[in-house]
Amino acid sequence: MARWIRRIESHEMGTGRVLPTLVALGVPAATAGLTQTLFEMVDFIFIGQLGKEQVSGVALVGPLFFFSYAIASAIQVGTSALVSRRLGQRRPDQARDVVNHALLSASVIGVVLTLGMLAFLEPILMFMGKEESVLTPARQFTHIALLGLCTMHLGVAADGALRAQGNTIAPMKISILANIVNAILNPLLIYGLHMGVRGSALGTLITRTLMTAALLAQLWSPHSEVRPGRIPGLPLFLRWSVIKDIYWIGIPVSVGTLSMAAAGLFTNKLLMSLNPFSVGVMGVAMRLEGFAFTPVFGLFSAVVPMVGYNLGACQYVRCKKVIWAAAGMASVLMGAVGAIVLTFPGFFFGLFNSDPQMLPLGVQYLRINMPVYPLVGGSIMMSAGFQGLGKSWIAMLMHMYRNLVLRLPFAYWFAAIWGLLGVFWSFPTSTLLSAGISIVWMYFVLRKLGVHPEEEAGVPLPVCNAVTEAESDLSSS
Repeated sequence: MARWIRRIESHEMGTGRVLPTLVALGVPAATAGLTQTLFEMVDFIFIGQLGKEQVSGVALVGPLFFFSYAIASAIQVGTSALVSRRLGQRRPDQARDVVNHALLSASVIGVVLTLGMLAFLEPILMFMGKEESVLTPARQFTHIALLGLCTMHLGVAADGALRAQGNTIAPMKISILANIVNAILNPLLIYGLHMGVRGSALGTLITRTLMTAALLAQLWSPHSEVRPGRIPGLPLFLRWSVIKDIYWIGIPVSVGTLSMAAAGLFTNKLLMSLNPFSVGVMGVAMRLEGFAFTPVFGLFSAVVPMVGYNLGACQYVRCKKVIWAAAGMASVLMGAVGAIVLTFPGFFFGLFNSDPQMLPLGVQYLRINMPVYPLVGGSIMMSAGFQGLGKSWIAMLMHMYRNLVLRLPFAYWFAAIWGLLGVFWSFPTSTLLSAGISIVWMYFVLRKLGVHPEEEAGVPLPVCNAVTEAESDLSSS
């Protein structure tokens, strides 16, 4: 296993054995995701010791930050898929051009989003509920943490560019170091300087800024295959054709993720009306689930560039092998993690908060949701496959269907019948119904993709001008 976990060259995404290459790309990404999840878990563990009001306040504004990440994911996924495809087509200058535009776009959007969310923060909080004991720590945390949105957007763009060229090792190392810094800063600021939730927000702001600086330094280093910079014959200013290509892939992903943020916002409002501290329960449970999902999101980061590279090289059979192999691995991993958490739900939830009002509810939620975890893993890989194939709009529709058509209406309907327990049951119900549709849809998409005649004959495909939906040729710009 150790020999599989290494930095790979971009061409290996199209020539290496499928399973070892997925592992080589996915394990470092999963490790980076694990440390990122630990980053958030450490914050929540320390906040949880302050009291149920503080943990509920921070959880209440969680959808706002998820909303920001949803916007950033458009740049990250679009950059990762498009750069890897250009490398598969042997067009390094065009890959570099994509990276240039991704970094500039991320900077502009990050600033605009920060200013907008600060301007409308108070109306959003008042919409969520009137429980002042929860709203006060929510304000304290958010006013500081929002200042880190700009650097976060820039960081995810750099991360997507690194992963597109097969470099998942550098983001992993950076994430591990950042988590160590965060684990030191949080107790120092929260308890040592008596800043409370403000200390957690400041620690997050400092750590994310350092992460972004390190990712950018790695992207510009001599070891990077695709470095930002001037390209002979192309103008320096932004060109709409390149922005369109990035966002044609990325915006559907962003919209799909935004549907999750919207569902979370309205679910939190519903929870506030049923039991204000149930928002904290859900916040703790979501972070536990984020930890459980980490291996699968590592595979996600491997599947998008690997499928994109092979699509660019017209290796359609290999695209299919990558997607189905990843789906099988994800289902097994999620099933194993779900079984462990299901066996000891009280222990895992109690790591964050053992308040007698919150612990029983947390255990209930985990027991209801864990059995569908294998389906969650499979559906996440379907989303990654759609994005790598340039069909991000399908992933978007599936996200919206699960969150807005199924989960949110079920939450309100079930709550009217069973109260808080009904909200918990809306999650596995929506997962079960949407996962089946997603898998069947992928089957028909791959069947339509077919087989490239030369690939079937075993003829090498050094250059392939595969063009997917609405993708323009940068060379014509």
